[in-house]
Amino acid sequence: FLETGVKVDAPTKKEVRDVILRHAALQLELKGEYIGIREMRKHLSWYTAGYPNSSRLRAKINEMETMEELVASVDSIFPDVD
Repeated sequence: FLETGVKVDAPTKKEVRDVILRHAALQLELKGEYIGIREMRKHLSWYTAGYPNSSRLRAKINEMETMEELVASVDSIFPDVD
């Protein structure tokens, strides 16, 4: 925007979902599942703010302990994204 003055479109749900899952995978690769998932909890709140059902996810975030639980939770927010 600063260079062209053209406002870019907001990311699609698929793009947001893909970034979340890539971020989580990289976090786990770097820090391991135990620490990586715990650090991803705050990021999930930020990534999903404003999406339908995201408040339900934020209520469950502190219970997540595995990548499988994270993926299932993200899929519940973006059910129609493949």
